[in-house]
Amino acid sequence: MDSQTNRMQKLNKYKSKIIGRLIQSQELCKALYYQESNFLELPDIDPYILLEGNTKRIYSYKFVPDSTNDQNAYITMEYLNAGARKRYKRNFIQIFCLVHKSNEETDIGWNRSDYILHLIDQQVNQMRGIGIGKLEFYDSDNVFIRINDAYYVRYNMYRFYDFN
Repeated sequence: MDSQTNRMQKLNKYKSKIIGRLIQSQELCKALYYQESNFLELPDIDPYILLEGNTKRIYSYKFVPDSTNDQNAYITMEYLNAGARKRYKRNFIQIFCLVHKSNEETDIGWNRSDYILHLIDQQVNQMRGIGIGKLEFYDSDNVFIRINDAYYVRYNMYRFYDFN
């Protein structure tokens, strides 16, 4: 197995660990699954339904929803390699939050995208098992890119180091 394949396998393992951590938050699962503004008051869900089929809401890659038929919230990810020094590589994972504009307002005093990014940060910031040391918050952006004039896109970026 070449080093590129090994590196990609390791990255996929890291993304799976992050997703595993995200679905541990029932609040986050509800914010993604339910479209209602009072989503926290609704019944708990099986978090694994967010990973498959018609109810899939968490992707380990950049996913763009079909805005003509879809009004859900999503989490997607992207890996960025920021370069290497002699011994270490600095890497980034961007975790994107996509929220349909019709679901941005909630009954909890937060915009849905703000709340989702807050919960993401609670789950993964300082997480161990990703590279060397901890996954560290690095940046957040209020991109507010509109996909087909229907979705707002925002992200949190986390940094981690790995051996070169």
